[in-house]
Amino acid sequence: GRPRSTMAFVDRRPCNGVAKDAEGFAPIGEWITADQLGKKLGDRRYMQKGQPYPDSPGNSRAFVPGYIGLRTEMKDGALVPWTPEYDGRYEVMLWDTAKAVQRFAAVRDTVEEAATLYDCLSLAFHGSRFANTNYELDMVTRERYSNNARTGKGFVPIAVQLLKTEAALLGGSEAVHGTLKEWEDWRESVTSVATSPRTEENFPGMLKQLMQAMIWLVRNLKEQVIYPSWRGENLQKLLQAMEKCDSVGSKTDHYYPTQLECRSCLLNLKGESKGEKNGHSMRTAEAFIRVVDSELISLDAVHDLRQGGEGDDKAMAEDLKLKDIEMECLLRLQGQAPSGQSKKPTRGIGCTARLGWARPGSVQPKAQTEGEKA
Repeated sequence: GRPRSTMAFVDRRPCNGVAKDAEGFAPIGEWITADQLGKKLGDRRYMQKGQPYPDSPGNSRAFVPGYIGLRTEMKDGALVPWTPEYDGRYEVMLWDTAKAVQRFAAVRDTVEEAATLYDCLSLAFHGSRFANTNYELDMVTRERYSNNARTGKGFVPIAVQLLKTEAALLGGSEAVHGTLKEWEDWRESVTSVATSPRTEENFPGMLKQLMQAMIWLVRNLKEQVIYPSWRGENLQKLLQAMEKCDSVGSKTDHYYPTQLECRSCLLNLKGESKGEKNGHSMRTAEAFIRVVDSELISLDAVHDLRQGGEGDDKAMAEDLKLKDIEMECLLRLQGQAPSGQSKKPTRGIGCTARLGWARPGSVQPKAQTEGEKA
């Protein structure tokens, strides 16, 4: 019965008939016990710590009972159901409220370390008034993070996306330059700036630090994992633009000059929506992380390098395939969908979009003449 903004754990008084646990905290509010909300946000604080999951179909059992934002580590691309006997590591998952998606942030060895990191990210993202946390906050912490909800709201998800990109690359060191120690220092730096309190005075410096980390990651990519259409001059232009970035921007910011050249717009056509509300030629952190996270790196090439391959041929093949998809999407956008195909993107195209691709300065298909149509 309490508002959504109330902290997840309060004083030692029982709430809604839920008794306090051994540490003296109790979940509050009916919203926290809603099963659907818990499934979406990874919120299992309504369960007792160590409580086994009921054996029922459709129940997501990877998230850790008694915590929010923690799940078991993935093995071979699949989630490992949590059981009281689980002895693996824990993934920290942050819910991006602006884009309605769960974001992988980090892996920690113990549940306590993972819970503490989640709390730091949630505080930095939402501010102390609106953050949902695993542990009770003291007054000093509340005061330190009191301004975070008003200053640079989208900053933390951008940092988390950058950490996720690094984790995908560092599954093996074949795809990047630099030593493991350099990448560990980079990861600690990004995590530190992502979890720091933000004020009007220190935020410009924090944004500059995050953009420098993004530039460092791009510069240390091996050429084989970058799509051929992004190499050379296009990549240098991107890096130069990143150096000048001074704004977080919004989730609708796109790097490409126009909608007809924008891969994100073309590959995400849904029904009648054609991305008209998206901003193009934007030079914000949101626009840049979109490129780095999903449009610059060939995951096929990354996987090929890990298997001992060359990587470059995979990147070229994937780039050519995506150019064909781009042409189909342009035809669909212009109302010229091929015969027998829907104007709505197929599931395969949506899956391909998540692999990441880009080709600045694409060539638009010519309009058909009456004779060609005949």
